[in-house]
Amino acid sequence: MIKVLVTGSNGQLGKSFKAVSINFPEIKFYFFDHEQCDITNFKSLSSIVFNYDIEIIINCAAYTSVDNAENDKKNALKVNCLGVKNLIKIIQFNNLKLIHFSTDYVFDGFGKKSYKENDSINPLSYYGKSKAEGEKIILESKAEAIIVRTSWLFGCYGNNFVKKIINLSKSIERIELVKDQFIKPTCSIDLAKTVIKLILFPDSFKNKIYHFSNNGVISCYDFAKFFMNKIESKLEIYPISMNEYKSEAIRPK
Repeated sequence: MIKVLVTGSNGQLGKSFKAVSINFPEIKFYFFDHEQCDITNFKSLSSIVFNYDIEIIINCAAYTSVDNAENDKKNALKVNCLGVKNLIKIIQFNNLKLIHFSTDYVFDGFGKKSYKENDSINPLSYYGKSKAEGEKIILESKAEAIIVRTSWLFGCYGNNFVKKIINLSKSIERIELVKDQFIKPTCSIDLAKTVIKLILFPDSFKNKIYHFSNNGVISCYDFAKFFMNKIESKLEIYPISMNEYKSEAIRPK
C-alpha cells in the first residue's frame, strides 16, 4: 500500500483529496492541516514523514491570497518558497516523491490562446511571483516531483469565488464583476481525482510541469451570473472592465 501525506488538508484542495480518497483503497492517506504540519518547519515536517513512513507528499499547503500577498510578501515567500525548499530537502534525503500545485497566475495573460506547459512565464502579482519561484526551486532540484498548474478552483469545500458570490448574495443586492478577464474554472474534486491517478503511474514523476483545468472558457462576470441563475438569486451583477476593478494585485487578463 502506498503511503501518502497530504499537507494543507483543511483547505479547499486538501478537503477535496480527503473526499475522494475513499475511492482509492490501494493508497493510505495521511491528512495534516497547517497546525499539525507546517511545511515551513523542517523539523516538524521531517518527523511526520519518518513516523508515518511516507512515500509521496501531496502539497496542498500554500499562501493563496492574491491581494494580501502584495503587502505580506514575507509570509507569501515563506510558505510558497521556503516551504517548497523544505519539501525538496525531505524528499531528496528520504528518496520520496512530491506533487506540488501552482497557478495560471505565473503567466501575464497577454497570450491569445491557452497556455502550454513550456510557455514562458511572466507573473504580474507577488503571489504569482512567489509561486513561480517555488516552481523554479523544484525544477532546479531535479527531484522526483510533479508541478500541477491549475486555474480558478471551485467546489463545495474551503474558500473560492463561487462560494464567495453565493454568500454575498445573501447580504447585498448589487455587485460589480469583471467582464474582460477570462478564466478556466476547475472543479477541485476533478483535480484531486486526476492527481491521485498519477500516483498509480510511477513514470509520472519526471520533474516536470502538467497543466490541468476543466474544459471551457468564461469571464468572471458570466461565471458568477451562471451560478446566480442556478440558485435563482436576485443579486444584480454589473459588468465592469479590469481597469475599473480596484485591487492590490495586478491580475492576468
